[in-house]
Amino acid sequence: TWKHPPFGGEVHDGWIYGVRFQVRSNRTLSLGAAVSYGMLQRRVLDPKAPAGERDLGMVEQSLILPEAVITMNLTGGKSWHRLAPFLGLGVGAAIGGDTPSDPSDYEFGVRLSFAPFIGLRFMPTPRLGIRGELRGNLWKLSYPLSYRTTNEQGDVINADGSVAEWVMSPVYMFGVSYYF
Repeated sequence: TWKHPPFGGEVHDGWIYGVRFQVRSNRTLSLGAAVSYGMLQRRVLDPKAPAGERDLGMVEQSLILPEAVITMNLTGGKSWHRLAPFLGLGVGAAIGGDTPSDPSDYEFGVRLSFAPFIGLRFMPTPRLGIRGELRGNLWKLSYPLSYRTTNEQGDVINADGSVAEWVMSPVYMFGVSYYF
């Protein structure tokens, strides 16, 4: 199941743009490389504020996602009525940019990223493809000490004291491909 962290840190809600180079073969597997950039949102929390007042709202968080991609074409090197379903996995990094001052000292930083995906390619011509893809970007968030420290009111952001957790961010991708 998709788990949304109970407190700030996860990036979400925004557009991601990118390019992918993929070697399409007449076989089931194909390899590629991609890089994407997005300006997303992240929640900022003030660990010193009382529980009902600590949410400072959303800030913009830039994210760069370089990755290597392996795709398994479920119809092999062919299509079925110009449709070609596929499964795949992207492995790379999630690199967060700078954000406005965060009183908790949380930084997204650089994370190892795994992205299993499923998709469908429509081939209106032998050289043109339109692709839709549902991805689950997985990365491990690490929380600062301030998330586990009790404030003056006796509140703590992260009561269970966990230092890090794996989260999944769902992503819908659409693209146009030209095959040489």
